[in-house]
Amino acid sequence: MNTKTPLYPRFAKLSKDHAGVLRDFVGGFPPYSDYSFASLYSWNSDGKTALSFLHGNLVIKMKDYVEDKVIYTFLGENRVEDVADLLLRETDSLKLVPEVVACRFKSLRRFRVQEDESNHDYILNLAGLASYSGSLYKDKRYGNKRGRKLYKRIVFEKSALDDSLSKSINALLNVWAKVKEEHRSDYEDLGLADLRAAINRALELAGLEFVGAMRLVIDGRFAGFMVYENLGQGYVAGHYINGDTLHFPYVYEILYNEIGRHFSALGFTFLNIEQDLGVPYLKKSKTKWGPDHFLKKYLLTRS
Repeated sequence: MNTKTPLYPRFAKLSKDHAGVLRDFVGGFPPYSDYSFASLYSWNSDGKTALSFLHGNLVIKMKDYVEDKVIYTFLGENRVEDVADLLLRETDSLKLVPEVVACRFKSLRRFRVQEDESNHDYILNLAGLASYSGSLYKDKRYGNKRGRKLYKRIVFEKSALDDSLSKSINALLNVWAKVKEEHRSDYEDLGLADLRAAINRALELAGLEFVGAMRLVIDGRFAGFMVYENLGQGYVAGHYINGDTLHFPYVYEILYNEIGRHFSALGFTFLNIEQDLGVPYLKKSKTKWGPDHFLKKYLLTRS
């Protein structure tokens, strides 16, 4: 066990030093976005996300994505009933419990397991995005074709996680917010400040070989970006994927097509675009990409 991650009930605040031990541990399980290092690090806005090990299982204490409260979750296969019993003394429920863990509790009457659809990870097929073939991608194929006829030069390239990228992203987010503001009834809470802070924290991870960024440049102008993480097992996480729809019609059709082409060529199979958090516009936007499957998560409580 890594000495930087203590045994429960002691916790260590998440730092860059945990990247190795975290990736080594979660690599043995399906690549749930909530347990990926870049996601944990970038959304740790209050600096209180903390890790511990209990009976050989990884325990995470973190701020809820939506509500202003602390939640607990865990990943592992050892003495899971004992782990749940101990953690449920700290909280009324365990959230973001991966299906590989939750399935161990479904036959136990003293625990209640509820599927949490708002936190399921959407998994897209990269080959499908690369080709846009078939009825599933009919609208995307049309948008991609139309978009490519509008522009003279489209470049999708790797970008350094540096100040230049940060400035480009922040400018694009201002445009993104303007578009969303004009359709506020559809988008409800913009969450721009949280998103901006999370992306800027992700850019602090320059130097980690499994985290990177891609940028979309159309006719010489910054049109979109992706901050990604290699999750292993053929999966890449698209932690942050945004495009400038104000100045570039069909930018998302082009951006996702380029993502599919690029990462398929590198040998990846799936793109994890994370959960919708129960937010209607996120659910709508993620569903329209035709998920191949979901990495499901559950809520665990006492009966």
